[in-house]
Amino acid sequence: MHRLLRNLGPGLLLAATSIGGSHIALAPTAGARYGYALLWLVILAHLLKYHAFEFGPRLALGAQMSLLEGYRRLPGPRNWALWLGMIDMCLESVGVLAAVAGFTASILAAAFGGSTPPWTVVVVAAAAAMLFVGRYRLLSLATALMLLGLSIGTIIAFLSAPPAPAEIGRGLVPSLPSGSLLLMAAILGWMPTGIGVSIWHSLWLREDPRFLPDPTLTPGSREAHSDKLRKFRRGIRDMRIGYLLSAVLAVMFLGLGAAVLRPAGLVPEGVDTALTLSRIYTERLGAWMQPVFLVVAFSAMFSTTYTVMDGMPRTLTAAWRHIRDERDADRGDRGRLYWICLGAMAVGSLGIVAVVSDPIRLITVLAAVTFLFSPLWFVLNTWCVRKFVTDPQMRPSMGALIMAVLGIVFMLGTAGLLIYTELLRPMQGA
Repeated sequence: MHRLLRNLGPGLLLAATSIGGSHIALAPTAGARYGYALLWLVILAHLLKYHAFEFGPRLALGAQMSLLEGYRRLPGPRNWALWLGMIDMCLESVGVLAAVAGFTASILAAAFGGSTPPWTVVVVAAAAAMLFVGRYRLLSLATALMLLGLSIGTIIAFLSAPPAPAEIGRGLVPSLPSGSLLLMAAILGWMPTGIGVSIWHSLWLREDPRFLPDPTLTPGSREAHSDKLRKFRRGIRDMRIGYLLSAVLAVMFLGLGAAVLRPAGLVPEGVDTALTLSRIYTERLGAWMQPVFLVVAFSAMFSTTYTVMDGMPRTLTAAWRHIRDERDADRGDRGRLYWICLGAMAVGSLGIVAVVSDPIRLITVLAAVTFLFSPLWFVLNTWCVRKFVTDPQMRPSMGALIMAVLGIVFMLGTAGLLIYTELLRPMQGA
């Protein structure tokens, strides 16, 4: 166990970001509202978005550059992708933090009473304090243990009364339940998480000393190439472990929502969101699971909040350094801009939670908005690995590129349908 925790790297942070709002909130909500009807979409989202995330570590380890460095080298107007990324991050960062921190706070409100906004202040302040004192290793260990606990509890609850094969079969047939388009877009946007997180992953890998080139080896030598290939395979394996865990748990969370919440007529929403979600476990394993669930769910969501609060400012800071052509722009030190971005995110998110305190509503809307930007980042990630990863042993295969193109086309089509249904058609009716 100690060796497993020690060997898990940035892929664990990817899993922590994934197994948060999308799994604990969106998947059970989909099951509670529509049963197994959206099971196919949860599986398809993981399949079609896989390469968007895998291209992050592939570029970082195969070409020794972050995705931001790849974006900087895109053809066209100078730094256009970096400027677009900064605008996207600035627009999304406040809302995303409000969604995940607000959901984390709703768990504390369920456990100790009170309303969501004051608890959100506590959550954001605690995460900021941990960032300030640099407790990354402590959080990584705590995250690994809590994710293990959440995974075991979810698997036991799911297997205690597994769904009938016929239900699974019906759920694998693509369908579009009435009124489900916004939730579908949210699932595609945040399942397993937003594609923008692939940028964070590439930055984390560029900072993790376990994946950096060995300075004692001669660049270009056979030994240096073997070392690079070994670290490349380890980084890809690290990512795949987190991604596979995310996919399995997403299916189980949806199944538990369909099996436990839907028959009882319960849908996670409002101030009772956390208590409603706890029914998934108490109905199967007993009332003793409620406090256990609240602790584990809080830990999973707090790790997501922490990761968002670090990843967004880190990406904005690195993007600005690339725009200014600074040397070693992906370096991990936190300058003044990092803390300014973090402070602005925190203040803005608290304002949003004060106005909209329903965590499920916040997560659904923000995840759908994130989805609209996803095809762009998928295209850019694909271009970068094709252009800059030249080693045949590290380049993506033709099959991987075909799957990436299919994912991009599917997401573009769904985004167009969402824009037409939710924006253009209502305007035409008016």
